[in-house]
Amino acid sequence: MNATKFVVLLVIGVLCAIVTARQVKDLSTETKLGASLPKTTTKGIGAQLSATGSTFSSSSVVSYANGFNNPKGPGANAFESGSTFTSGQVTAKGRKARVSSASASTATGEAAAAVTRKAAAARAKGKVASASRVKGSSEKKKKDRKGKKD
Repeated sequence: MNATKFVVLLVIGVLCAIVTARQVKDLSTETKLGASLPKTTTKGIGAQLSATGSTFSSSSVVSYANGFNNPKGPGANAFESGSTFTSGQVTAKGRKARVSSASASTATGEAAAAVTRKAAAARAKGKVASASRVKGSSEKKKKDRKGKKD
């Protein structure tokens, strides 16, 4: 091992030792519990308010057309295929948690081929569209307004 490699490995070792020797900061009780305590909570851990949603939409289309003229005569062929896929996941916890998820996919294709005794022609086209939407909300309990003058 030459001196350059030795110095590089030594520097890397020292840096690793410095990084691993850092003092870990104390975590708050909220972080340790994995929950946050709202200011209005008086007993125990407060209700978790969350609304999450995810959606996925995918489309694909294949259009193929071929026209040819060979010694046996003209010929043509066409192929079209389309597929769509949508999926969604919704999770809601807590008071008045609402989530809506929507996905839509379309795939359309067209393929055509024509042939005559002297010529062949082909045409292919495809169209793909995908859309996804997710909305979510959660509400905290409203404060009681008793005793207040309007």
